[in-house]
Amino acid sequence: MSGPCVCGDPCWIGPQGNGCDYALYTPESKRALLDDRAILVSQIEALEAGNAAHPRLGQWKARLSRLDQVLEEISQAELRAVNGEAPARPREQLIPRDPAFENVSSQLPIKRTLRERRRKAIRNTEHGPFKPKHDVKPPEELDANKLTLAEAILGDIETKGVPMAPSAFALRLGINVRVLYQYTEICDRLSAHNRRFTAPLQERIEAKLDELRVQGKIMTVEEFAGFFGILERQFYIRYPEYPGRLVEQNKIIQIEQACRAAEQHLQELVDTQTGQKTREFAKQVHIDIKVLSKQRPDIIEKLIQHNKALNMPGVWGYSSREERIARVYEYWERARQSGEPLSLS
Repeated sequence: MSGPCVCGDPCWIGPQGNGCDYALYTPESKRALLDDRAILVSQIEALEAGNAAHPRLGQWKARLSRLDQVLEEISQAELRAVNGEAPARPREQLIPRDPAFENVSSQLPIKRTLRERRRKAIRNTEHGPFKPKHDVKPPEELDANKLTLAEAILGDIETKGVPMAPSAFALRLGINVRVLYQYTEICDRLSAHNRRFTAPLQERIEAKLDELRVQGKIMTVEEFAGFFGILERQFYIRYPEYPGRLVEQNKIIQIEQACRAAEQHLQELVDTQTGQKTREFAKQVHIDIKVLSKQRPDIIEKLIQHNKALNMPGVWGYSSREERIARVYEYWERARQSGEPLSLS
C-alpha cells in the first residue's frame, strides 16, 4: 500500500469491513502478498497433516480468505487499468467523521446559587466541617513521683554509661515526649549524658556480652534490650544477630553453673558417704542427665564408682561383665553358707 490516504485516517476499513476503496496497490505489494499466501498455505497443509482439529487452522484459513479477497481486488483493478476503465469506488464521496459531541446542559442558575450560598455559609462559620478543631490544652505538669522517677532513671543510665533517646526516656516516664521537652533541666542533663557516651551501640553491646560472659551472669533478651534503652521488639528488628548470641551464651553459662554445682554436690556425697542415683543427682543440680554426661563425663564416672564402693542398689547396670559374674558367685556362696533359698527376682 502506498500513496496518501484521502480520508486522513489510515485505520478506517469501511463500514462493510472489506477493505478501503482508496488503497493504492503496487506490483511490489502484490508480489509480497503472493509470497505470504504461499507460506500460509504451506503452514495450513502441515498443520492439517499433524492435527486436523487444531484451533489455529480456523484463524489461518480466515487470513487466507482475506488474502485471496485482496488479491482478487488487485487483479480486478489491474484488469480495469489494462482496459482503460475507471476504478470502481462505491464509497468515493463517503468520508468518515467523528461523531459530534453531545450537548451538555448547563446547571440551572437556581441550583448554582444555592450551592454558592451553602459554601459561603460554611466559610463564614467559626468551625466548618472541613476545618480541624485544635483544642489547645495547658501544658502538663509532672508531679513529685514523676520527677523522682526521672531522677532515678537519669542516675541509672549515668551509672551504666548508656545513652538514651528522649522518646525512650519519656516512654519510661509514661508521658509524652512533648511534655518532657518543657522541662529544660531534665533535657539538658540527658543531652549532656548522651554526648559523653557517643560510642556506637554495637560496640557497647559487644562489651556488655563480654562482661556477662566473664562475670557468669544471665540476662533475658528483654532485660538486655532495656539495659540499652531499647524495646525488645525493636532490638529484634534492628539487631537480629544479638538475641541468638545472648541465648546461646546464657545456655553455656547455665551449664557451667550446673557443672560446678554438680562437683560440689558430689563432694558432699563423698564426705557424707551417701549414695545417689545418677538421674536423681542430675535432677538435684538442675541439669539434664544427657547434658551432664556430655559436658562432664568424669562427674558421672566418679558418682558411679562412689555408688559401687557403697554397694548401693541400682548400680548393677554400670558394672562390667566380670564384676557381675563375681557378684553372682558372692551371693551364691553367701546363700549356700547361710542356707537361705535363692530366687531370680
